[in-house]
Amino acid sequence: MPKYYVHLYPSVRVKVEVEAESQVEAIDKAIDKVDFHDLFDSNTPRLGCLYTECDENEEIGYAFVDEADDNNYQNSRSYKLLNGQWEKEVILSKEEQNESHEKNENKI
Repeated sequence: MPKYYVHLYPSVRVKVEVEAESQVEAIDKAIDKVDFHDLFDSNTPRLGCLYTECDENEEIGYAFVDEADDNNYQNSRSYKLLNGQWEKEVILSKEEQNESHEKNENKI
């Protein structure tokens, strides 16, 4: 039976606690605080993996921010890195998604 080397590119969630003046500042502080190379670079086989690596030029493109005392997650936000700036992602309600879908279908 042939042997294959499969390279998997998973999305990994790393939760980091920081203090900051804003959510965007919290994202920047969290990125600075985590040593991704230490977390992922390994030449020691673990769990059936031959090795893992972290590209030092890899940018973090998405972030999700929860405020520590916001138990109902009213202030939780998703951010996407666009042109070097963190932008809040617009999250539509189910109703807004359906309306948008209907409008797009009518254009076709």
